[in-house]
Amino acid sequence: MLFFKNQTQKGQSLIEVLVALGVFVVGVVAIGFLVIDASISFRQANERTQAILLAKEGLEASRSIRDADFDNLTPGLHGIALSDNKWLFLGSLDVQDQFTRIINITDVDADIKKIESTISWQFTEARQNSVSLITYLTDWNQTQGKAGDLLVDITSATLSGDNKELQGLTIENSDNSDIVIDKMTVWWNNSSLLSRIRIDDIDVFNVSSSDGVSSGTEIDITNFTLTQGSGIKNINTLRFSEIMTGSDFTIKFIMTDNSTKYILVCL
Repeated sequence: MLFFKNQTQKGQSLIEVLVALGVFVVGVVAIGFLVIDASISFRQANERTQAILLAKEGLEASRSIRDADFDNLTPGLHGIALSDNKWLFLGSLDVQDQFTRIINITDVDADIKKIESTISWQFTEARQNSVSLITYLTDWNQTQGKAGDLLVDITSATLSGDNKELQGLTIENSDNSDIVIDKMTVWWNNSSLLSRIRIDDIDVFNVSSSDGVSSGTEIDITNFTLTQGSGIKNINTLRFSEIMTGSDFTIKFIMTDNSTKYILVCL
């Protein structure tokens, strides 16, 4: 009987060892998966951050190229390069480490271009990642017609009203005759709708949020007249249906003589 009892105890001890070993192995494997998953997540976040910075650099380079000459913004696919500390378009793409950058320029109209900076990279053999940023650039040298006499100040531009209202812009007539703003077009880079434009405490465009217009829609506003010597007038608000944090805005003013004025607001 003593021999049988010892064998039973040894069998129980072996089972306990096997169970403990199984628990240990499962724990090690679980920790291993967590470490691998954390490493992949860290790498993905790090590479995405680098890609976003490169995409922003592409937009800033395009803006610099525009500042030198608006005609440099030729439609098509471009890479960028630095030459004598100046940005220029070179080829149809450029490569930075594992990242490929393509600047796609398309015409919106004669004086405004859509700039899309796309960064792509191979995360794994079976998985390619990409990020894209978009802005709109205008011809700053627009001086024809009445638009040349419209002064627009954006230095105090800000988002207010739960970050759904663009405020702080001012306009002024620098001519010795009246200026009449007939239409406006606003571009931005999300799916929000524009439902209200208020100038000098007058609603020149006001609809319900659901009836708002999308980016790039020409709006036949109630004509707003800037009389000679009327001084600075506030653009009280441009009201959007969604939060606009991080958006860029391009605003086009169209006068009754069909001349146009563009301004770009980056917040």
